[in-house]
Amino acid sequence: MGAFRDWLQDRPAVGYGVVGLIVVIAIGIAMTRLARPTEVEELGQFITLKDSETGERWKVPLGAIERNLHGRELPIDPKEGMPNPTTGKRTGFPEKDWEKIVQRVMAERQQEMAERQKTLTPKP
Repeated sequence: MGAFRDWLQDRPAVGYGVVGLIVVIAIGIAMTRLARPTEVEELGQFITLKDSETGERWKVPLGAIERNLHGRELPIDPKEGMPNPTTGKRTGFPEKDWEKIVQRVMAERQQEMAERQKTLTPKP
C-alpha cells in the first residue's frame, strides 16, 4: 500500500482525475434520479378534474384515476370521464392528457389479459 501511495504522490494528476471521474459519475446518477419521479410519486400527483356539465373543479390523485379506469370494462370509452363527487355522473375530465391516460391504461390491461391467457392456456 505504501508503494501505491508513493506512486500516487509522484503523479497527483492521476489522483485528481480519479476524483473528478467519481464526481462526474455521482452528479450523473443524482441528475437522473432527481429528474423523473418514481412511479409511486407519479401516482400520488394530484390532477385537477373539471366537470364538463357544471364547470366544477376538484383534485384527485392520478393513482385514483388509474384505479377507476382499471375497474372499468374494456374497451374504455374516453368520452366517459371520472365520477363527479357531487352528481355521481362520469363527467369529470383532466384539463390535459385524458386520452393518453385512457390509452395507457387500456394497453396495460390488454397486456395483462394476454399474459393471463398465456398462463391459462394448457400446453399440449
